[in-house]
Amino acid sequence: MGFLRHADGTFKSFDYPGTWHTFAHAVNDAGQVVGVYEDDAGIAHGFLRNSDGSFVPLEHPDGTSTAPYGINNRGEVVGYWRGPKTGDRGFLRESDGRFIPVEPDPTTSTYPRAINDDGTVVGYTALGTFLRRKDGTLSLLDHPACFGGACTIPTAINKRGEVVGQYQVPNGVHGFLAKPAPR
Repeated sequence: MGFLRHADGTFKSFDYPGTWHTFAHAVNDAGQVVGVYEDDAGIAHGFLRNSDGSFVPLEHPDGTSTAPYGINNRGEVVGYWRGPKTGDRGFLRESDGRFIPVEPDPTTSTYPRAINDDGTVVGYTALGTFLRRKDGTLSLLDHPACFGGACTIPTAINKRGEVVGQYQVPNGVHGFLAKPAPR
């Protein structure tokens, strides 16, 4: 069951209609929530829950499974979809419903995790972590303690471009805060 905690401390529990496995992943300032629910076969399907409690399915047109992970205040959603022959592919769903690929390297699976109001997306692939600006330019975002691979997992980005998440090295899993370099 997913839930939404209101500013006054109260909780609103919810499930996607007709299901009993609902996972809420992100909320924007308007109270829109994105996440996934599992069907009876265990397949993940994406949803957008509006602040009035109504649900909109979020399904990539080429996918058999869709997993939204982030939403910004403009209603743009990021996540990944899975196809029968494609593996996991990243997407940005614009507020008008169009899906845009987010694939820093099309040869590996991609997992966008968050988007800020500027349209900057953070995520990771098997080859490393990325930051993708609205214009499509990419920057690497691996923690300095990581030596390649997917040991850095970003989980959120704010309007100032600060990124939080975790990284895993032999002595454990640690949190990080990455601040943008001055331009």
